[in-house]
Amino acid sequence: MRASESCCSSYEQQQQQQQQQQHCCGGHSHSPSSSAAAAAAADAAADAAAPAAAAAAAPSAAAAAAAAAAAYSFCRYEADTIGKRLDDLLKRENLKTLIPSAAERAARVYNNVIQKGKKDGLSMEKGSADDLHLHEEILKEALVREIQLKVAHEMRQEQLLDSREGGLLANPSAYDEGPLCFLKPETIRDLMVDGVAVQQGFIGEE
Repeated sequence: MRASESCCSSYEQQQQQQQQQQHCCGGHSHSPSSSAAAAAAADAAADAAAPAAAAAAAPSAAAAAAAAAAAYSFCRYEADTIGKRLDDLLKRENLKTLIPSAAERAARVYNNVIQKGKKDGLSMEKGSADDLHLHEEILKEALVREIQLKVAHEMRQEQLLDSREGGLLANPSAYDEGPLCFLKPETIRDLMVDGVAVQQGFIGEE
């Protein structure tokens, strides 16, 4: 009799414990294996979300870096013609036109350096850290030289056109620096046709 009562009380205690577990867990009983599976699924979801978050952050960082680089301008004031030319020349579509000549210059300089080193008894392994550094420095220097040459050429061309524009001096409507009544007709003719003229007494008899 006591044994049956003990079994009944044990059974009732187990029932009460299961009801308490169901009440605490929202009405669902979880075995240790199901809990471990849920934890593993949560860890897997976190691992999968991490690369996605990094991939989403990468474009933002790249965009910020590009915006910071694009914000720099060589032009300091309105009349800074050299700065304007540099800003225009360093645009992507214009910079591409300088790459072939810069690469050719860099290759020529690199070969000269290697040949000079061999004459002096020095050697450098291709692909080594020193060789890669030499390539980088020579390429940067070649690109800077090409940019300088391009800007200087454009400015010379502009000055040449201005110097040949006879109308800037010979045409009274385009010249506002002073009266032109003292210019002789032949002087104006020479300025308009030849771009240069000589007139005696232009700055005084002496």
